[in-house]
Amino acid sequence: MADVEKPPTSNSGEIAVFSPDEVMALVRAAASEQDAAIYLTAAFTGLRRGELIALRWRDVDFAAQVIRVRASYVDGHLTIPKSGKVRAVPMAPDVAHALARLGQRETSTGDADLVFLGDWGCHANSSSSSRAVTRQSSSGC
Repeated sequence: MADVEKPPTSNSGEIAVFSPDEVMALVRAAASEQDAAIYLTAAFTGLRRGELIALRWRDVDFAAQVIRVRASYVDGHLTIPKSGKVRAVPMAPDVAHALARLGQRETSTGDADLVFLGDWGCHANSSSSSRAVTRQSSSGC
């Protein structure tokens, strides 16, 4: 690897975003209903990875069509959001539908439960590049 030269990259300051069609293709190709819901929620709310992982059902307000961002889960620790304050993010109808379907699972749907689960109902691990959320391999939360 020492002999391999890294190709030059330029940072134009522009952010590449998926089109709605590209997002929906990603959602359709998701490995699970939870993965599809997290892709859709991330794309249409702008929540950061740690904010998605810390999201609890009490933060999803279907009646008001908003998601309240109260926490972030980063490096194995629950913290305040990067913005430093709680904020409400509008929930698009497609996101509301995906989350409502996810909320019909048999377990972990109480107000204090996480929306996007890792193993044993713990916070999911988001470090994998092959999936939005991978299951934790540890034996506890």
